[in-house]
Amino acid sequence: MLFASSGERSSQSTPSRTSQLLLVFLAYCLTGWIGLYVPFENDKVTLFWLPSGIAVAALYRWSPALWPGVFFAALLLNLTTGTSSFVTDLLLAATNTLAPLISVWLLRWANCNITYLHRSNALCFLTLCSLGMLIYAISGGIILSLQHHQTLDSALYIGLVWWMGDTLGVFLATPLLANINKKHIDKILARKLDFFIVCAISLIVGLLCFPLNNYADNIHLPIAFISFVCVAWAALNFGLPGSALTTIGFSFLAVWSSVHHLGPFALSDWQLSYWVIWIYTASMAILGLMITAAHTEIATTTYQLGESNQEQEQQKQYLEAVLHAIPDLLFEIDREGQVISFNGGNEHHTLSAPVLLGKNLSETLSSSSVSVWISACGEADNWG
Repeated sequence: MLFASSGERSSQSTPSRTSQLLLVFLAYCLTGWIGLYVPFENDKVTLFWLPSGIAVAALYRWSPALWPGVFFAALLLNLTTGTSSFVTDLLLAATNTLAPLISVWLLRWANCNITYLHRSNALCFLTLCSLGMLIYAISGGIILSLQHHQTLDSALYIGLVWWMGDTLGVFLATPLLANINKKHIDKILARKLDFFIVCAISLIVGLLCFPLNNYADNIHLPIAFISFVCVAWAALNFGLPGSALTTIGFSFLAVWSSVHHLGPFALSDWQLSYWVIWIYTASMAILGLMITAAHTEIATTTYQLGESNQEQEQQKQYLEAVLHAIPDLLFEIDREGQVISFNGGNEHHTLSAPVLLGKNLSETLSSSSVSVWISACGEADNWG
């Protein structure tokens, strides 16, 4: 299975609540600083915001009670970036915490099980998390605009960029972190060379598509689509971890290159650039999810068919054992009177399997006996 079932996770050791809080805090801070390394609209807004995905995954997989880890990590990031007031940083940290909490609540309310994503569940996950991030992204945009005395249009614009970053973080990180288990890690370790080759080739493709894709007169080769091949390759070989890691890598290169005015997504109209990057990254994330979901459905169906065939074989063996235990003469014929199977043999008759199998009843029995057999079979056939 490519996704961790509840049974698999329950069998694995779960960190203590303190350890969980510490892990969430550290992961949120680390990925937050990486995201703020490539800011877009201002020093607090970026299109590469993995902390939102980490928060949703932690609150969904472990417990919503871990929200303090998210809140204090968000507060620390806000305090160490920009020049906003403490009240503004406090409000921004609150919105950063409420967004993943609402998203998790929506997923639970809709019974959207992201630990076993099939195609309909994947679409439900994408839709609900996008909705969960929207309200609080707009709230964050309004808070920042009030801090800098900007208009409502500016607030909505900042909120849109905020929402784009949050949703991409959820699309990229949440499915991976909500499902990663020991089987995924063991599979990667068992195929370390293959995994290294996939990562190395994906890195080369990413560099060629974005930071190195610059020529005279601001011309860029339209080769960004090649990255989709790498994502599909990684998904088919390593499932969700492969697709998620390659998508995160391509996304970061695309954002970093655009911020530094490199690559095909660094457009003169920054609003258009935001949308191009968002559509590109969201499409890659959806592609990886759909390939992994389809692969999981195929694996599940194959497993169920195998279980069904095994059960049928056991029933067949049981019936054969029952028939062999019956001392009476039993044999199976088709509608033409050809003997298909034979069972039984004792001192009361001289018939045996070599005598009957593959032959017509008329060859071994008298015509009167054959007439009785054919009449009985016809009567049984008519009665169903």
